Amino acid sequence: MKKRIRKLILIPMKLKIYLKGYKYSYTYSTQIDVQKSINDPIYDCKNNIIGTLNILEACKKYKIKNDHSSSAAVYGQPNYLPVW
Repeated sequence: MKKRIRKLILIPMKLKIYLKGYKYSYTYSTQIDVQKSINDPIYDCKNNIIGTLNILEACKKYKIKNDHSSSAAVYGQPNYLPVW
């Protein structure tokens, strides 16, 4: 059963309760809008760093395997598309 978590990543206790019993976690939680990062770096930090840390801590607690993916935004403007 696939479920998406939005905003829950910033509430560690609820996140841990939600993830209990799962075997795998696929994390695509980072905020990828570069302009939003520039305009609101606090939000970006909370979502990207604290949110990811909360997910990893929950996975550690319940021995859940985690696959964390990043966006292409971390690499800057691509020279060609598609970026593989």
